[in-house]
Amino acid sequence: MPTPKAMPLLAHLQRNSEYHYGLTFEDDYEMDMGWKLEAACRAADFGDVEAVREWLAGADVDVNTVNNRKAAVPGGSTVLHRCADIKIYDLDSETCVIARLKVEIARLLIDAGADVDLDTMTSGSPLMTAMLSCRSRWEGEVGSVVHFLDLAALLVGAGASVNTHDEPNEYSGDYSTPLGCALSCTDFSDTPHGIEIVALLLRAGASLDDCGGNVYTEEVYSAEYQVTRREQSWQEPDGVMHPAGEPWHECKALLAGLRAAGSWKAFERAPRKTLIVLRCLHSKGRATTADPVMKFLCELGDNGVVWNVLSYWPARLY
Repeated sequence: MPTPKAMPLLAHLQRNSEYHYGLTFEDDYEMDMGWKLEAACRAADFGDVEAVREWLAGADVDVNTVNNRKAAVPGGSTVLHRCADIKIYDLDSETCVIARLKVEIARLLIDAGADVDLDTMTSGSPLMTAMLSCRSRWEGEVGSVVHFLDLAALLVGAGASVNTHDEPNEYSGDYSTPLGCALSCTDFSDTPHGIEIVALLLRAGASLDDCGGNVYTEEVYSAEYQVTRREQSWQEPDGVMHPAGEPWHECKALLAGLRAAGSWKAFERAPRKTLIVLRCLHSKGRATTADPVMKFLCELGDNGVVWNVLSYWPARLY
């Protein structure tokens, strides 16, 4: 897929300028810091890495400045927030490459000191912005979801809080956390890597008990509630019931296993622990297994061989 052509920073300011400001391309722009920030935000929208580099190289640039210009997201946004907002035109077959470029720009911004937890009080932190932007945009877009996963991993790896939440909806009172968004927005029966995005947040310590809620009813939604609500909404389009499919069961099993284990670390160790317990019970004649691999490991007389096998057991399940 061809990479979008890089443009000078000023050229991004001229995008749709007549619509937003009543200006023409011939107008003499005064490129003060505010206009440059607006141009950098638009460059991030279009995945123009070099234009954002140009902005970062300027004098007295504060990478955490919130843009409140007319064309910005209501309430303001930083350039990092604009990278995290995966727009619908980033995801079609022709421009999916923009999603990849936004990951590259986000990495540049973080290296330059961008605050991954800066809350604009509209869509929240950059991670919350990313999760909110996923609504109705993942289905059938395999490539874009891969880049979305990369973006989420970048933000989480940079220390972004996974237990923040967005502002409550003025009318419904609902609010959500990043995990709540991932569970309530994803169609697990049709979205590749959806379970990996959920696992990424859980691995980073996302709460199972507080995945959103409602400020009017004072309800707090659990992870199980969010995924069940999403599943039911996809099972009943136009009142017709449809089977949930294996991916939904996998997500539910992930949540149940983690809740039973108590922590992600214990959850990852559970399969190894199960094998050790089974082997011990098998040696005492108190358990059997029909699984040929497990049976082989249970009947091995040399503990050293078993420990060697366990050393190659993948630490991460997702």
